[in-house]
Amino acid sequence: MDLGANTGEFSKMMSCHYGANCFLVEPNASLISAMDFDANKKFNFAIAKRDGPLPFYVSSNAEASSLMEGFADNWKNDRVETVCGLSWSSLLEKLAIENSVIDLVKVDVEGAELDLFETFTWNELARIKQISVEYHDWVNKNLHKRTIETIKKLNTFGFVSFTDAPNHSWPVEMIFLNKDLVKMQPRDKAIIHLYYLVNWIREKRASNGM
Repeated sequence: MDLGANTGEFSKMMSCHYGANCFLVEPNASLISAMDFDANKKFNFAIAKRDGPLPFYVSSNAEASSLMEGFADNWKNDRVETVCGLSWSSLLEKLAIENSVIDLVKVDVEGAELDLFETFTWNELARIKQISVEYHDWVNKNLHKRTIETIKKLNTFGFVSFTDAPNHSWPVEMIFLNKDLVKMQPRDKAIIHLYYLVNWIREKRASNGM
């Protein structure tokens, strides 16, 4: 499940390398039209707390459009469009996968990840193996407290988490693995921690001009 699919590059990679059956959800209609995917795999919706029409603030930066007004003041909004919002449960029902186990949910929805995670139920999370998310409190500091609470929620609900940005000072990429559905050996955890440590060192060196 690719939430905030942009032009679909992530799903294209997953399909090519792993044969993944991907569903792409993107509120920006112009990006949907640019996707090289079958029409029954891409959907012009916004993931939201509840169903219904929502204002969508389209930015000049294709990666900064958001449901949140003033989300990223560094980039100006070009226009405001009305998009169809769907809750997680309604999205699964529409795709006829409400009882399926989902291998991966990728989330890059410019601040709206908090609404999604806050409304997840135990039963919904129990059917997700992995979540990959970019948090956005590095862009909007007002989101930091809610961000931390959603991380705690996922950990409480049985997910182990990994990140390359523990201080949330730049794009915060996190992976959450469902311990009941993804069995990991100590070696696997060590490799993931090492991967993120290396990326963290690279980011620090880049930010210091090294």
